[in-house]
Amino acid sequence: MFLEYWKRTNNTLNYTWGTTDYKEREVERPSFTGKLEQGVYYKGSWIPFEDGVAEKFEFELPPKRKYYPNKVRRSKVAAAFPLISTMIVSVVVASFAVLSLRLFVQRSSSYGGSIAGAALNAVTIIIMNILWKTVARKLTEWENYRTESEFDNNLIFKIFTFYFVNSYTSLYYIAFFKNKTSLFANGAIEDGCKTRFNNNMDDVSEVISKGCADEVTFQLITILLVNMFIGQSQEVAIPWLIGRLKQYIAARNGVVPKELPAWERDSKKNNYAGTLDEYSELVIQYGYLTIFAATAPFACLLAVINNMVEIRTDAFKLLTGCCRPNYRGAQNIGTWYAILELLGVVAVFTNCALIGLSFEVLYASVSGYGTPEFFTLAIVVIMEHFIFILKYVIAFLVPDYPGWIIKKLAFEEWLKQEAFKAARKKTHRNTVWESGNHGDDEVDDDTPAQAPSSLETNDVTLVIAGPL
Repeated sequence: MFLEYWKRTNNTLNYTWGTTDYKEREVERPSFTGKLEQGVYYKGSWIPFEDGVAEKFEFELPPKRKYYPNKVRRSKVAAAFPLISTMIVSVVVASFAVLSLRLFVQRSSSYGGSIAGAALNAVTIIIMNILWKTVARKLTEWENYRTESEFDNNLIFKIFTFYFVNSYTSLYYIAFFKNKTSLFANGAIEDGCKTRFNNNMDDVSEVISKGCADEVTFQLITILLVNMFIGQSQEVAIPWLIGRLKQYIAARNGVVPKELPAWERDSKKNNYAGTLDEYSELVIQYGYLTIFAATAPFACLLAVINNMVEIRTDAFKLLTGCCRPNYRGAQNIGTWYAILELLGVVAVFTNCALIGLSFEVLYASVSGYGTPEFFTLAIVVIMEHFIFILKYVIAFLVPDYPGWIIKKLAFEEWLKQEAFKAARKKTHRNTVWESGNHGDDEVDDDTPAQAPSSLETNDVTLVIAGPL
């Protein structure tokens, strides 16, 4: 429901702000390089002009534009794949190293090991994300994309592939693999869940509050709290400290910031880094809350509080710590929406599996039947199918556009067709008079209208130029 109503809101903003065809009007990135060729870009594809096309249709060719072959770009993407794979493997190794350290500390202090392991895992996730973001940006620059939308979408794909593994590996391990696992095939480093269900099949009175599900909850809450604390520090404290340091250096050099004009004071602030970090932070948070919703439904409250505070900290950062950002339009949130859809699908599978495998109360409730494993699996599969059906029913029932926008679009389409017909009649009439044939100069209205090459009347131009 969240995603369907977001799509509806996005389309409303798109229409209201006049950005429905923004991608077609995007300009080239300044850093884009390529060979000058004669052709046009249409929906992201390069269409070269054929020889003699200008003479055939009697018009002047547009100026040459930069063109970069897709096969060269694809070869660069393929060349970067080993590096991406190596980084992902290193994340998995780092996660297991933290888990091994937690087990070592737990030998002397059970709760101390859990707290230290969860906190260290959260810090490791943040450090690895920062490192990979730098590498991913360099790789995407090297691949040489023409527009900001193309650049952002490919950068987002690289970043989130890494972020997904980095952020959720430890939680998946605890939820599904931790119980009676020997890390690195070493029996001395055996991991397990604290549950009475494994020791006594008849005693299930406290099964729900025991076992790996509780440890997933503890790990998830710890990660969210650490992310909130470090994230808010990055939003407010670091820009503030950098600004103070710059003022101190300027004062040491004999420049008093208060005596400078406002525009010069603002120019000394940090450049705004863009919305990539803001999007990735929210999408990763969305994944935590949906993929592991069965273990910590109350975590949504923490997210609401954090996001309400972040609205104000982002405003503070933009107004006091950064230069004025350059304008950038957008048609939608791009690849992020597809990622949110993917997280929704992953969340259905994961939560059903959590209920079937980590919440041992389900297994205990069917243990009186002959094969409890079969009944548990059957319940999980039925539950997963039901939720998917419900998901697509909601997607079908919620229209992508509000009714008032559909009416506006239909009326504008009718006006556009009428304008084309009127312009076509006028062009035909002028042609007839110029040729000296003053006979029947009407045009069949049933003939499909073709867009005229030029429109002279202001009223027609206004209708075609944009929404009412």
